[in-house]
Amino acid sequence: MRHTRRITLAALALLGCFGPGVRGAFGQAPPNPGPAPALTTPAPSTVDPTPNGAVAAEASVAPAVGSAWYLEAEYMYLRRDVPRRTMSVDAGTLVTTKELHFNFEPGFRVGIGYQCSPTWALEASFFTTADWSSHKIFPASVTPSGVFAGSLFSGFSGFGVGPVAVSPFDGAQVNFLNYSARLEDLEFNLRHQVTANNNFVLNCLVGIRNVHTKEHFSLIASGTSDGLAVSAPVTGEYAVEANNDLFDFQAGGDLAYWLNDAFSVSGTAKMGYGWNHTRQRTAINNAFIGTLGAAGSTPFAVSAISEHIGGAGSLEYGLFANLRLGYGCSARVGYQAIFLTNMALAPRQVVFSTATNAQLNVDRNGTIFLHGPSAGIEFNW
Repeated sequence: MRHTRRITLAALALLGCFGPGVRGAFGQAPPNPGPAPALTTPAPSTVDPTPNGAVAAEASVAPAVGSAWYLEAEYMYLRRDVPRRTMSVDAGTLVTTKELHFNFEPGFRVGIGYQCSPTWALEASFFTTADWSSHKIFPASVTPSGVFAGSLFSGFSGFGVGPVAVSPFDGAQVNFLNYSARLEDLEFNLRHQVTANNNFVLNCLVGIRNVHTKEHFSLIASGTSDGLAVSAPVTGEYAVEANNDLFDFQAGGDLAYWLNDAFSVSGTAKMGYGWNHTRQRTAINNAFIGTLGAAGSTPFAVSAISEHIGGAGSLEYGLFANLRLGYGCSARVGYQAIFLTNMALAPRQVVFSTATNAQLNVDRNGTIFLHGPSAGIEFNW
């Protein structure tokens, strides 16, 4: 009886249909349905069932170590939020990043895992997104506006209050806002199957994560060298580049409910905290400083680079429907979100000040929120 049962379970393990391993986030095995019904004892045999009288290995029913690799590939369609910041105002126009919108953009995640034992696995994954980008033109409501070339006034002049003004940002005829961003994520995790019964499978994980973001933002203004309508035309630019390198330790897990041997629904969540190395570069070109409403100005240019290291956190969660296709293949579709805190965002680095070294500070009070649908597939071999 013992030898007959071992052969049956070993065959199922080789087929990969109902093995008890963790099998990654996609293809988690259904919970063990319980002990098999008793088998009829065969008639005694005078032939030794093991070669050379060897004792059958008790571990023969477990997946062989070294044969439980799995590969994951996922397509994501993610949208990102945009931080709000006012750049210029006039009587009828508010130049703000609120008018910029990042649309849904494609992203791709690939991962590989190794099942060390029936309940432990090591995983590595990487995902990247296409560039989010948005831009908009803001013409002045009045051109010219009294003695000024236009009615747009920036934070340099206190939005038209004065007395200091930086042209062509003050008395501007038109503003252009441009914003682009990109994100990459690399993870290494250790996954453990905590329990698998009553149609539920619970996994937990711990690991490390690196999130890298790169952003570009620019405010371009067209006006004159001192903001007055009679002066020479000038186009100036305030440009910022901001980078984040977040390294954190994370913990989380996933819970799946199997409706049958092939279909399940699951939820995932993981949270991390670590340190974020931020770096921002600011350049103000083709600008002039003077007195608001007065003729004459002197060149004003800035080139500044600053860095900072501080704490930051991450949170990722999602809901999925999973389908086991057979032959070591599983698929899933769902919706997921990622939230990052204490990030340096390019629009938040804009500082409307003419003081020395005013642009050397790093603003790390920004947040990034990504969300969108995804679809993926996993292969086991």
